[in-house]
Amino acid sequence: QVFDAALVAQSWVAEETAARDMLALLQGIPTLVTVPTGGEAHAAYALRYGFDDFVVPDEQSVWLSRLAQQIESVLARLRERRSMRAELARMDALLAEKTRALEVTLASVSQGIANFDTDGRIRVYNQRMLELLELPSELFDGEPNMERLVKFQTERGDFGPDFSLIDDPHARNYVMQEYALGE
Repeated sequence: QVFDAALVAQSWVAEETAARDMLALLQGIPTLVTVPTGGEAHAAYALRYGFDDFVVPDEQSVWLSRLAQQIESVLARLRERRSMRAELARMDALLAEKTRALEVTLASVSQGIANFDTDGRIRVYNQRMLELLELPSELFDGEPNMERLVKFQTERGDFGPDFSLIDDPHARNYVMQEYALGE
């Protein structure tokens, strides 16, 4: 059974299994519980299990106006949750669209592109980079990083003996110091 908003108007029996069963049925649905006069302890028990609010009737029927206000409050929370879900769905769709656009752009670029985070992990790369550097795609499985890439290229001889194929002396020294293979 599906509810938009549940208004549970019953004498609350504060049994743990009843609370859990009721909560399971009403999971994620704004819920208002009425408890008998003197049943505030039962209300606290209900709130502990996730119900949104409670009202205690009194003999003068003053509680009806409070009940109407609390019902409106529960319904307002329901509207707010629906609005948030709609906004999340909209943002998910926008993110998916931008992701597709970025993937298409990266795939169409003739240069090899890679983006590294501050920890040296490769966050983004394109297929062209693999092709130009003749790198196996398996190298990028899991959490690829700069260290793994340089180690592979060093072992394959891409940088020459003692990194001699790196022309710029500053770049050569940097690679040797940062990524030297246990020398």
